[in-house]
Formats: sequence, C-alpha cells, structure tokens
Amino acid sequence: MRLATDPTAFDVIVTNNAYGDILSDLTVALAGGLGVAASANLNPATGQALFEPVHGSAPDIAGTGTANPFGAILSVALLTEHLGRIQEADAVRRAVAAAVAAGRVTPNLGGSLSTKEVGTVVLAELRRPLRRP
Repeated sequence: MRLATDPTAFDVIVTNNAYGDILSDLTVALAGGLGVAASANLNPATGQALFEPVHGSAPDIAGTGTANPFGAILSVALLTEHLGRIQEADAVRRAVAAAVAAGRVTPNLGGSLSTKEVGTVVLAELRRPLRRP
C-alpha cells in the first residue's frame, strides 16, 4: 500500500521474480504506463546484467507503429550507466524528458507520433549541444 501511495519512499526494492513482476506492473502505472518502464536484472555475484523494457512484446499493437519506445530507450540508459558512462546515461534520460516535456510522444501518453517518430525526436535531442543554465 505504501508503494502505491508514496513510491518516492523507495529507492530500490529487492524481491523474487514473481513479486517483482507484480510490483513493476503496479508502479509502472504510476509512471505513465508500460511503455515508459525500463528494467535492469543484475547479478551481483557475476556482474552480468540484462536490460530490457518491462512491457514485453505487445503483440496486440505489433506492426502498428504505436508502441512507446521510451522503455527500450531508458533501458539503454540503465545499461550505459551500468557500464560506468554516467554522463551518457544522463544525456539519454534528458533526451527522453525533453521529448515528453514537448509533448512529442506516442498515443498512449496523449501524443500522436509513431514509434519511429518518437525515436527520431529522442535522437535529435541527443544530438543537440548541452544547454547550460
């Protein structure tokens, strides 16, 4: 209940796979839906890891160009950070945030862009020089 009412109280939650699936489905609804959820599966014993969007294959929208790519893109940020490239990971996150702030998103977030168009927007943001305050 606390997770649903105040998710900011948690930084990391360690659980088994079944409970993790339940919690990730709950919390991703708070963040905007399955299309925006990135994940990292880390093995602290070996250092090996798997990075993927939470949403799975979404066969009901396959080939329609409406899938939200943010989960996959943000999974790349997690991978990049895991490899020690913090600035690059932050750049990916900023690019996604800029696309969202500008409303350049897929229909599940209230936009009208296709999957490919959103990817192009994020890439364009990554290519922009860093704006300093």
